[in-house]
Amino acid sequence: MDGIAALNTHFQFDIDYEERDGSYAVVQAAVRSWSTKSSVNDDGTAVCGVQASKDQGGIFKDGNSNPLVITTDRDINIVYTYGVTWKVR
Repeated sequence: MDGIAALNTHFQFDIDYEERDGSYAVVQAAVRSWSTKSSVNDDGTAVCGVQASKDQGGIFKDGNSNPLVITTDRDINIVYTYGVTWKVR
């Protein structure tokens, strides 16, 4: 996206954990972020741009299918979203 400013608005947390002596311990965590346009329904629930792209059959790689482009010529609404993936080792 040369010459265009985009804001990272979606964060994906990937967490690996294992069971140790009857409790759980996080053994690895990674965070990825990317820019995507999300919105808010009338009832206040967020519509994640990442999920919307996947639901519409779009290819979504690193959030580049529908970035939130920052502009100075109009107001924009910014909606932050996140996803969490838990994986047992």
